[in-house]
Amino acid sequence: MSYTLTLTTESYLLTGSGEGGVLIDADVVFHATGFPMIPARRIKGMLKESLEEVMEIAGKPEADIKAAITRFFGEPGKPTYEGRLLFHNLMLPDWGRIAKEVTDNKNFQAFQPDFIKAYFTAEIQQTAIGREGKEGEIEGVAKKRSLRNYRVIKPGQSFEGLLETTSPLSSEEEKLLKQAVMNLRHAGTRRNRGFGRVKCELKETAANSLASQVISGGQAGKLSVILTTQSPVVLAEQQGDQNTVFTRKYISGNQVRGLMANAFIRKRGLSPHNAHLDSDFFEVFLSGKVQFGNAAFNQASHIALHLHEYKLDKNKPVISVFAKDQRDNEITKSVSKIGVIVGNTIHKEGFTPKTTFNFHNSRPNRSAGRSTENDDETGIFYYESLNEGQAFQGEISGDTSAVAKLTSVLSSQFRARMGRSRSAQYGSVLVTLVDGGKSDSSTTLGAGKYVMTLQSPLVLLNENGHPTPTVTALEKVLAYALGSGIKVEKAAAAFTQVEQFNAIWQAKSDKVPAFKEGSSFLMNLPENTNSLAQLGDWTEQGFGQVTFEPYQPNVSFKLETSAHAENGSLASTEKPKVSNALLADLLKAFEEEKGQLEVKNKAIEAAQKPYKGIKNHLIGRVESVFQRAISEEYVNEWIKALFRSDSSGKPAAEALLKSGILHEVSDKEFKEKGVKAKFAETGLGHLAFENTRIYWITFFQTLRKKNKSDGKG
Repeated sequence: MSYTLTLTTESYLLTGSGEGGVLIDADVVFHATGFPMIPARRIKGMLKESLEEVMEIAGKPEADIKAAITRFFGEPGKPTYEGRLLFHNLMLPDWGRIAKEVTDNKNFQAFQPDFIKAYFTAEIQQTAIGREGKEGEIEGVAKKRSLRNYRVIKPGQSFEGLLETTSPLSSEEEKLLKQAVMNLRHAGTRRNRGFGRVKCELKETAANSLASQVISGGQAGKLSVILTTQSPVVLAEQQGDQNTVFTRKYISGNQVRGLMANAFIRKRGLSPHNAHLDSDFFEVFLSGKVQFGNAAFNQASHIALHLHEYKLDKNKPVISVFAKDQRDNEITKSVSKIGVIVGNTIHKEGFTPKTTFNFHNSRPNRSAGRSTENDDETGIFYYESLNEGQAFQGEISGDTSAVAKLTSVLSSQFRARMGRSRSAQYGSVLVTLVDGGKSDSSTTLGAGKYVMTLQSPLVLLNENGHPTPTVTALEKVLAYALGSGIKVEKAAAAFTQVEQFNAIWQAKSDKVPAFKEGSSFLMNLPENTNSLAQLGDWTEQGFGQVTFEPYQPNVSFKLETSAHAENGSLASTEKPKVSNALLADLLKAFEEEKGQLEVKNKAIEAAQKPYKGIKNHLIGRVESVFQRAISEEYVNEWIKALFRSDSSGKPAAEALLKSGILHEVSDKEFKEKGVKAKFAETGLGHLAFENTRIYWITFFQTLRKKNKSDGKG
C-alpha cells in the first residue's frame, strides 16, 4: 500500500540541514536545484514521536506503545530494517514536472539556485536577551555574540511525498497512522519560538500503474537491466573519512543480484531464510549459471590506468605508460576516471553520475524536546548519495533456461529499494528489464599485443580459497581461460578490498583484496584466442568484468575537458515556457525583481546629480512618506499639506522645488484637487505606483549616503 503525505507550513519552518555559512548560522535543506525539501529522515522521526504522543494521550500502556513503534518504524540498531513504513522525501507538488522544466531551462537566470532559494525562504535574525543576576549580562539587553541568522521556509508552502508500507495495514493500524499524521502540528527547529507550525494530511494513493506483465520471449540468454534512481541512493564505499559515507559511482553486479533476489523472493512468497530450498531460486541466484553485470551511468566504463596525462603540462596528449620513453622524466598521472573513449578522444564530462552530500545526526533517545547536550552517544555523519532521476544500465546473461526462470517471475518494470538508509530518504529505484536476445557467441582475437582492462574488481582465489591478487595468479587464470603460455608483460594496476553482506546471517564477510577496476595489463596473444567478458572468481556477482583492446603504442589520446552545460553561460534571456503554476509564479517574481532592479539603478543614477539645499533631515522626512505610502493619493495629500498657508512645511516645499525634486504643475486636473506640485519624472515612463515608490525610496537613501560622504549631512 502507498499513501501521499502532504505537509503545509503555517509559519516559518526551519528544517535544519545541520550546516550554516558565513552569513547564515542555520540553514534549511535544499535540493540541488535550489528548491526546499523536507528530508524523509525528519518525517520518520517526527511521525515516530507523534505516534508515541497519540498513544500516550489514549492511555495505552508503555509495552503497547513500544510494540507499535517497533512494528511501524523498526527496532533501532538492527542491521536490517524490519519496520512496516517506508518514507520518501517531501518535495513540492508536481515535483516531477518542476524538476524536468527547470532542468530543460537550467541556463535561464530565474532557475538558478540562488534566486529559487530567495523566493521560497526568508532570513530571520534573533538575539538572546540578558537576565538579571547572570554574570556578564544586562537585563533587557542582547547578550554579546548572541545574534543568530536563520534561513527559514516561508509560510503557505506545501510539500508532498510517498509513504509506503511493506505489507497492507489493518484498519486499526491505518487509523493509528492517520491519527499520528493529524497530530503532527509542529516540525523543525525552534518550535518553542514560533517556528514550525505545520498541517499534515494523509491520503491513499491510486493503484500502481507500473507494467505488470512478464518479459515477452522468456527464452532470452541476455537481459538488459535499467535502474533509474527515484530518490537519492547511497551505495556505501568507505574512502578514509570515518564520519563520511561515500557512494560508489556505479551499481555493482553483486548489488544487482541482491536486488533481483529480493524481488524474486517477494514475488514468489518465499521466506528469506530458506529461499535456497526453492529449486528455481537456487538455479538463478546460487548455481552460478546466471551472471549479473555492473550497471553503469550513461553506458560509461572505467578508463584504463595505463593511460596517463602529463601533470605539469595539460596541453600534451594522453599517452600509455606502457610505451612511455624512459628518457621522458616529466611526471604523469593516471586519468583514472569513468568515461568513454571515442576514436582517440577520452570523454569524461557527463559520464560520472551527479552526487550530493547530506548531513545527518543520530541519537538513541528521540523523545520530543529532549536535550542531547550531554548525550555521549549522539553522532554526526555525512552521506554522499547518487542524485535521483539518473539511469544505470547493465546486463544479466547466462544459461537461457535459468534466465527464462527469472523473467517468468519478475515483471518487466517494478520498484525496489537498495543501498543504505533505504527505509527513509534513500534507496528507491525503478527497475526496467528488457529482453536482450540471445547471448553473443564468443569472438576471437587475432595474434598480437592486447591491453586487458578491468571494468570491475578482479577476485583471484588460489587452490586453498585464499585471495591472491598477483600477476602470477592472473597468469594462471589466463592460461586456464585462454591457453597456456600467456604472460603479462606490463601492468598498470591498483588494489582494492571487496566485502559482502549476508542478509540471513546479518553479517559482513571478511574484506577480500582484489585488483581494482581500471587496472590494465599488457599481454601477447596467439592467433584465434577466444575473447573473454569475465575472468576470475565470483563472476556471477559482477566481479572480473574485462575488455580487450589492441595495443597501439604510437597512438596518443586527447582528453576532452569541456565543462558541464550547467557551468556554462547563464546569459539566456529568452523567457522559458512552463506548464507548472508554481514555476509560472517564480518567473513572474523574477520579472518583477528584474524590473525593480532597473528602477533602483535609475534612481541611484539620478541621485548622483547635485541637489543644493537638501539636508538629510529633509531627505529622511520625504523618504518616510514613501515608506508609508500605499497609493499615489497618499503622496498627493502630503504635498497638499506642504503648500497649505498654515503649514510649517513651506520651507521644505521651497527647498524641494528649488532642487527640482518637486515641480509646480499647471494641469487643470491637479489644480482641481488642490495639488500644486508633483515629484519629478523618473525617466522610466509609466510605472505602477509600487515601482514609483521603490524609485523614490532608493533615490533618497542614495542621496542621504552621498550627503554623508560629502560632509553635507
